[in-house]
Amino acid sequence: MIPICTGCEIVWQAVKLTISTDIPNPWKLAGCLPSTTSTGSPATALPTRILDLGAIASSQIALRETEDETGRYLCLSYCWGTAEFLKTTRDNLERHKQGIKAEDLPQTLQDAIHIARFFGVRYVWIDALCIIQHDEDNANWERESGRMVDVYRNSYLTVAATWADSAHGSCFKASEQDVVDLGSVTMRRIHHFPQTATPKLSIHFPLLSRAWGYQERILSPRVVHFGRQEILRECHQRSTCECGSMTYGEGESAKKTFHETISEFRSENYHRSPQHTWRQMVVQYSPLQLTYATDKLPAFSGLADEMQHNNKQDYLAGLWRDTLILDMCWYRNRYYRENTTQTPYVFQRAPSWSWASVDGPVRYHRELYHPEVLDAQCSLAGPSLTGHVTGGFVELRCSMIPAHVHDRVISVGSHVSSCWIPDRRCGMEEEGGEYYLYYFIPMATAPTYESNETLIGLLVEPISPEEFIRIGLIVGLHGEDVRDILGVEKGKVRIV
Repeated sequence: MIPICTGCEIVWQAVKLTISTDIPNPWKLAGCLPSTTSTGSPATALPTRILDLGAIASSQIALRETEDETGRYLCLSYCWGTAEFLKTTRDNLERHKQGIKAEDLPQTLQDAIHIARFFGVRYVWIDALCIIQHDEDNANWERESGRMVDVYRNSYLTVAATWADSAHGSCFKASEQDVVDLGSVTMRRIHHFPQTATPKLSIHFPLLSRAWGYQERILSPRVVHFGRQEILRECHQRSTCECGSMTYGEGESAKKTFHETISEFRSENYHRSPQHTWRQMVVQYSPLQLTYATDKLPAFSGLADEMQHNNKQDYLAGLWRDTLILDMCWYRNRYYRENTTQTPYVFQRAPSWSWASVDGPVRYHRELYHPEVLDAQCSLAGPSLTGHVTGGFVELRCSMIPAHVHDRVISVGSHVSSCWIPDRRCGMEEEGGEYYLYYFIPMATAPTYESNETLIGLLVEPISPEEFIRIGLIVGLHGEDVRDILGVEKGKVRIV
């Protein structure tokens, strides 16, 4: 029988047993408990700033700036929402060091402090209070957002207010009595936590539809999710819920897949493609929601940092140098593309060749690839190698064939394709007799059912004599002499 409130004492005791190091329990998250390893160990390096709860019985809370200190701390993962609440700024930083009244905090933050005290954890990390907000030069935010991988990876426990849509909600929830009457039997409907997050989950699990929550969930060694009807316990190996019907220890959750890939990097014993794991995560992450669109790369930077630390490759605004050609063959989800409006490309957060330059879900084509990468660079906005960028380019040695667009049909020489996927509106979607001249860069060939080959490639537009921007992906350019296109003399092309 599931308790009727996620704040009930019986629930607390069960969760406490889950993370206890010395009490045998069938719900224990095996392999994810504090150990002598660096991940999630009892005493790890504390973040730059931390909330110090003082003695367990004390009501005192103060913001502390740490200096090479270690300790055990809890993280809070939650939705900010649109309503204002107390945050740390330059103006109140010194006051927060002197002390913060718990009653001045929104309910979700108060609950996180209560949970930490229940588990005997002295320190709590909450982004709104531990990172200086609304800073004029944004330097502190840039620096601290680049440390997310360590903040969550080293946490003892992450508490996720998964059901609440704002900081003014709560971690706890009186369970909704969603009852189904089957005559002689009455059943209670449970909305289970999914393995893969999508925006459709925003009704029951708002946090799972938020972009920042994605890496927080994957990087944390142990997460306790507070839902509307039950609590979920999650670690690198498995997840369990209170009702017991959603235990997927053997399943391929994003969290499990990512950490198994990292382990394979370290052991050099590969059972899966690291590049495939990365693109899977991009597909899962790309539909998720952001309050600030410019956070598209920073909200993913913790995962990129962890991957880069192990693969030793150059990271380029969401893509990797060693697999750049394949990584560039992304395309926008059709439903999102047809139901949203994208303006012509202007640099906002990523170069046009990066999936981070567009809103909404993306997918990938996986075939055989032809161009040669000559150079690829990104200009960084701050010290983080995986965060904000202010520009970037890719230089390819490739074929580049004029592509004529008329009434939304693309012709490349004698080859015609009506299957093209625009990244954003660029004028050629409209009917009306206008001719547009773009260029087609072949990126891949794939066999067809007729034993011929079809081409996949980028559609680019010149913005200067030497530079182009990506405006879409052409899929299914076919004909008996497709190889003639690939035989066109190759030259150097720069895409920004």
